[in-house]
Amino acid sequence: MVFILYVGILNKEKLLWFLKNFFGITGAFLIPMLLVVLYFFKADAFNDFQYQVFQHNIGYINSELTMDNFFQSIRFILQSQWILWTLLVFGIVAIFRQNKTLQFKLLILWFIFSAIGVSLGKRFVLHYFQQIMPPLALLACTGFFSLVFYINQRKKKPISAGTAFILILFLIVAVPVCVNYKYFTYSLRQNIFTVYSENPFIEAVTAANFLKKETTPKDKIFIVGSEPQILFYANRRSVSKYIFFYPLTGNFSDTLLKQKEVILEINKELPKFIVYVNYVLSLGADYSTPKYIFEKIGELLIQRYEIVGIVNPQYPEYIYTGDALEKLIISKKDIFKDTQIFIYRVKTMNT
Repeated sequence: MVFILYVGILNKEKLLWFLKNFFGITGAFLIPMLLVVLYFFKADAFNDFQYQVFQHNIGYINSELTMDNFFQSIRFILQSQWILWTLLVFGIVAIFRQNKTLQFKLLILWFIFSAIGVSLGKRFVLHYFQQIMPPLALLACTGFFSLVFYINQRKKKPISAGTAFILILFLIVAVPVCVNYKYFTYSLRQNIFTVYSENPFIEAVTAANFLKKETTPKDKIFIVGSEPQILFYANRRSVSKYIFFYPLTGNFSDTLLKQKEVILEINKELPKFIVYVNYVLSLGADYSTPKYIFEKIGELLIQRYEIVGIVNPQYPEYIYTGDALEKLIISKKDIFKDTQIFIYRVKTMNT
């Protein structure tokens, strides 16, 4: 939209083109948005919708700046994609030196606005940088062809189309393979740990398979943690609208209020299973997090639930149940402080 406005303002001769594209893009945005809004109105959940989409995200971008994440992410990106970034510089220089058309200059604007989008949360988590990849790739291509053109102008024998194609193929395939060769030698577990650290993605599948066998589609589950994929794999619904924990543990003004809301939801309709994901990255809690939700869920687990399964990161595809579970609990005194997934089932009236 910014690009269309930019062209329309600078080039009055393209006013008709500007109006057609302006209203076309506006309609393409507003029509799906209107359908979404109508859906939430019908479901009597519009207040939740506007809160999660607008208010919560405004609170999110006002969080504290974490430069450690920035430098860590930038270091990884530059190491693994240094050729793209080098070509990006060539591309930007070529666009201004060769006075390329407005469309090429819009690529730079696209890149700038994407970089702003990366920065808004001030957390600089690695996957936030994905939004700069499309303009980065296009600017890198511009840089590559400008470099080839520059070399051809100064050589008696220009680079042939076949040679240029081989160079492109090398950049696309060979360089990423060489930079990331270690991932081809790692096991699945090693790859996941290298990329996602201690996030329990393999353990989540194991837990979900167990829950799917032990529940019916009508049964509900609550996950203490930010692993909504468990619900997806198990094809079961959450007892609460909060399917991940970050809004309940983040440094927001209404965190405690949301925690109390969740406890009310759980007490109103006890889920058949509560899955406690005891991973720091999944819980998202720190020293400033209100402990209310953890205290209340702890009390509930003691009074109304029994532990029926544990998934340990050392054996992520195996779940301890029955006798194996009892032996594991007896063998480790501080087992409930360990990093793993605990699965609790609500006690029956006879228990």
